Amino acid sequence: MAYLFPAKYDGHCSECTVPISVGDLIGWDGHYTVCEDCATKPEPKPDICPKCFMARASNGTCGCED
Repeated sequence: MAYLFPAKYDGHCSECTVPISVGDLIGWDGHYTVCEDCATKPEPKPDICPKCFMARASNGTCGCED
């Protein structure tokens, strides 16, 4: 997420729960507001299977059951 804007209200980050004050730069994750640090955090890259080129599930399995 790259678009940041100043907060209009006090609150907290929905991801890391750090306090947010009026005027702090915040971002939008699609559902909730997040602090500047969480908004600019890079997305983790998925683990791709070299055989079937599918992203592995959190338990390590993929489409080809390698």
